[in-house]
Amino acid sequence: MPHKTINSYPSIGKEAELPIFMRAVGCNEYQPDDDRLEGYIYHQIYFVEEGELRFSVNGENFRISPGMGFFIRAHCPYRIEPLTNLCTTHWVSFGCGCEETLFSLLALDDSLIYSELPVKELKMQLKEMYLLSTEDTFYSRCQNSANVYRYLMDFYAHHERRQTEKKEEAANPALLLAKRYIEQYYFDNLTLDTLASFANVSPQHLCRLFQTHMHMRPTHYINQTRIKVAKWQLHNTDKTISEIAEAVGFSTPYYFTNTFKKLEHMSPSAYRKLVRS
Repeated sequence: MPHKTINSYPSIGKEAELPIFMRAVGCNEYQPDDDRLEGYIYHQIYFVEEGELRFSVNGENFRISPGMGFFIRAHCPYRIEPLTNLCTTHWVSFGCGCEETLFSLLALDDSLIYSELPVKELKMQLKEMYLLSTEDTFYSRCQNSANVYRYLMDFYAHHERRQTEKKEEAANPALLLAKRYIEQYYFDNLTLDTLASFANVSPQHLCRLFQTHMHMRPTHYINQTRIKVAKWQLHNTDKTISEIAEAVGFSTPYYFTNTFKKLEHMSPSAYRKLVRS
């Protein structure tokens, strides 16, 4: 299957004298194996939309799945290996004249792994950068300098927020117990009473924990978990929609399809066609 790549490398002018400037932006629908023994000459931020890859840096290997991403500092050796046939990545590379000060403030070393990223919002930001970069004027390049800075700050803010949430979750073992139960038994007929009993709290208190720390109700987290598994099955198995609905815990194919549309903005059949095309 041919690799479909969309990228833009605008020319570099006086905007390179700015504290931050964008060098390139793009999307690989089928991420190729990328082994950089001497690293890349610019800093990069990647995130995965579909599929999985292995990111190797400084002797460590990280499995990067949808909604995860990573920062790579310029000249840092790394390797990216796709683990699935369809592995869609989005990326931006940039130069930074104040990297020692800025990266120190943002606690950025050679690399940093991000998780639970807001993929749709990030895609929109990169699309804006891409469209501006195709104009390739001094004004558009200066605009993209500001866009890259905002993008970097958004990653930092999201990472800090997730770190805080993880600490809060760790301080609330009932929430962790409920999440682990959902992730292990998503296919069962899960009820709020069942989750609360397992977590040793009242149903009302469990709802408050989910709302406070995850900004959603337990039922929404259950559906998110089920749809995540369903997406994998749609891509990697030949099960029917009805079979998948039952396998991941939905009472009817109709309920499964409606939930899938709400979360993914397309039907299960459309998703299967998209990832297999």
